[in-house]
Amino acid sequence: MVAARSSHGAVAPPAIALVATLIATVAMPVASAAQRGGSPIRGGVAAIYGAPIGEFENFVERGWGLGIHGVLPLDPAGVIGLRADGGFLVYGHERQRTCLSRTIGCRILVDVNTTNSIVLAGIGPELSLPAGPIRPYANARAGLAYIATTSAVEGTRSDEDFASTTNFDDLVFSWGGGGGLAVAFSRRVGLDVGVVWLDNGRASYLREGDIVDEADGDIRLTPVRSDTDLVVFHVGLSIGGGSR
Repeated sequence: MVAARSSHGAVAPPAIALVATLIATVAMPVASAAQRGGSPIRGGVAAIYGAPIGEFENFVERGWGLGIHGVLPLDPAGVIGLRADGGFLVYGHERQRTCLSRTIGCRILVDVNTTNSIVLAGIGPELSLPAGPIRPYANARAGLAYIATTSAVEGTRSDEDFASTTNFDDLVFSWGGGGGLAVAFSRRVGLDVGVVWLDNGRASYLREGDIVDEADGDIRLTPVRSDTDLVVFHVGLSIGGGSR
């Protein structure tokens, strides 16, 4: 058991900065390509589902979230590309209604929301068929997985947080590969369905119920340490690419 409030708080900024850089890498070229028209640069956004595998499956059931990706072609035909992926998965959530403070008492109630999440970021090569109605692709990636548990306070009649804390986090190297299909609706937009297997190595993390509030106002943490491998499925939209 751990009585500290955060395990590796200093690693959060690099992970957030990396994800922000990946989002910029995706969004800016795709937006520019849309303005110019005809550019082979492509990207997409999707709903993602994370299925823990191996040892991780013993501790976590599933995760849901949002993913974004972009592909920069490295040859004129667009068959070989450099792909960047970013994703956010929530694998646990708790809501607790409590008094605002000991001083004010229970005249003002607040909701404390605790979220267990995984931020995924990776970059690597991709092989694809970028034109035609059916566009298969396969890729490999290396990057980071940031696993964190945060608690935020909001009013009972408001959805806006006015205070938050990272209770526990860990940052690990991540690598893997996968593939999928993009089915074209039009020359520039299609349905994208795919899967990626990720080896995230061993990490320390919290699950639902692993934070216990003590009578003296402190908290007790009971982190788990295990492999954190995932299979991530996605369904979403692809934007850009070759002609239909």
